[in-house]
Amino acid sequence: MPEDHSKKRPRSTPTRRSKKSGSSPAPAKPDDLFARIAPFYDRLMDSIPYEGWADYVEQVMRTKGHQPDSILDVACGTGTVTMILARRGYEVAGTDLSRPMLHEARKKAKEAGLKIPFHCQDVAKLRMRRKFDLAISLYDSLNYVLEDEALLGAFKSIRRALKPGGLFFFDLNTLYSFQQELFTQQSHHDAQIPYQWFSQFDPFSGIAKINMHFDPPGEAPLDIVQYQRAYHVNEVLELLEAARFKPLELYEAYTLLPAGPFSERIFYLAQKE
Repeated sequence: MPEDHSKKRPRSTPTRRSKKSGSSPAPAKPDDLFARIAPFYDRLMDSIPYEGWADYVEQVMRTKGHQPDSILDVACGTGTVTMILARRGYEVAGTDLSRPMLHEARKKAKEAGLKIPFHCQDVAKLRMRRKFDLAISLYDSLNYVLEDEALLGAFKSIRRALKPGGLFFFDLNTLYSFQQELFTQQSHHDAQIPYQWFSQFDPFSGIAKINMHFDPPGEAPLDIVQYQRAYHVNEVLELLEAARFKPLELYEAYTLLPAGPFSERIFYLAQKE
């Protein structure tokens, strides 16, 4: 989440429209990892340079000579990047499994006067009515997919949502980042939402268990547990190829430099074959 070593979510079933602004938040799914923090998620992430993320997506697309008109934001959360891209003139849609996070996204988009379709769908079961030039999934969302078969299913599902030759751009926390326990962190003294996290990485399963403690001002303290999976680079490439993607590039995060053994986060660029 806040530090650039952490973050978001994977994602269920057909589109479900949220209630109008001012209504109660959408009910959470029983396994929704982000339901309890959705109301203050944007305050928690207030230091994240979302505009810079959108700049980076555009920079990579220019480098590859790809000019997308339509972008699917997979695991979009509260829709901040989705909205930035919409303001820049792209036709966008967002998907996420968390209804409470999508409730925040829809509310924000309505307040901003943006008409963005947000779909509550599982990343492995996307059912989009149109095809997109580009799919993105940012801030280690796919690390929350804990099994090889599930990640393969996600890749296949995203491929189906792309036009022929469409690109898929996503990032993952690396094995190195988990070995270094970079999820173990605490907030800065001036954070809107003070937090403290403690990570325990199991090298045998490749799963990191992150105990998260939050102190939202004026609210009761909150403790949650989340899990992320560390994937070897070769595993990711094999799964992309099995899903009929052609891997194009592996970037050191937020640069055009090639990823290396000490990269904490890697951006993967792949093309639908």
